[in-house]
Amino acid sequence: MTKKADAMESRVTLPDVSWQQFEKLLVEMGQNREVRMTYHRGQLELMTPQDEHVRYHRLVESAILLLADEAGLEIEAIAPILLKHSDLQLGAEADAGYYLHYRHRVNGKTELDLTHDPVPDLLVEVTMTASSLNKLSIYAGLGVPELWRYIVQDASDPQSSELLMYQLQGDRYCQSTYSTLFPFLPATTVLTFIQHSDSFGLVRAIEILRQWFREQQ
Repeated sequence: MTKKADAMESRVTLPDVSWQQFEKLLVEMGQNREVRMTYHRGQLELMTPQDEHVRYHRLVESAILLLADEAGLEIEAIAPILLKHSDLQLGAEADAGYYLHYRHRVNGKTELDLTHDPVPDLLVEVTMTASSLNKLSIYAGLGVPELWRYIVQDASDPQSSELLMYQLQGDRYCQSTYSTLFPFLPATTVLTFIQHSDSFGLVRAIEILRQWFREQQ
């Protein structure tokens, strides 16, 4: 059965925050903070994810890791992951980032400075409340090639949720039916996996997804 979120995400946006203040706040709050931060050229958004938010992220990650294993792909997962670029005055914290390339350069990191660290091949973000900032523009500015957004319209109704896949084309994202990282994977399959997990339990959902993958070969 689907769990109903006790509360929606809490978001607060602060204007006129300098990059130096943003960096100082990151240091003061430490790596174990629960608050997720997004910075866009003077605006800072603070978001506190609820348990249901984390649950959805873990379900998406379960699908990614299972499919990577079945496909024989060596993938490195970092969750959550803060990306920042001081020259661009951009910073964003997604639920998870995944690397197929440059895995050895990101082991153990939870914060990446994109002035010298490699950009993840894929980012995953769960959204339960709308951000006041243009997150697509921020991730595109940071150069993330593929972004998945799991959008929860109604936490009590899993059928209302959607999974959107975006591919970076030039300086903006275009929505795509299929993943570039997993060319065999349509967005609908991941969404169905989450719905199966809610209906039948995670173990059965994993069995169904594994069977689906093997039938594609």
